[in-house]
Amino acid sequence: MGDKAANLRLAARWVRFAAARGADLVGFPECFVQGYTIRREVLATAEEPDGPTIRGLSALARSFTVAIVAGFIEQNQEHPARPFNSAAHNDRGGRVAGVYRKTHLFR
Repeated sequence: MGDKAANLRLAARWVRFAAARGADLVGFPECFVQGYTIRREVLATAEEPDGPTIRGLSALARSFTVAIVAGFIEQNQEHPARPFNSAAHNDRGGRVAGVYRKTHLFR
């Protein structure tokens, strides 16, 4: 949990696999980038949508000409202890086309 570099390597492997088979879109699960957890040490790895891991996914999208949607823990500047559960959409050109923040969380 929280190993963003390892998850980016895993994403590269699956994007390469999917692109070789003609995929236009590759989707990764909720909180894929950091792992699905509420442990403080993992929540501390939250990133902005233009952070290094999302930029890495953008580079993969551009390299393999596929769109990528991946869940990540997004920094919340107003309440750092309460990050967002988000998903980033990288288009086939490697641009972040949008970010969705989950709105129906527990508590």
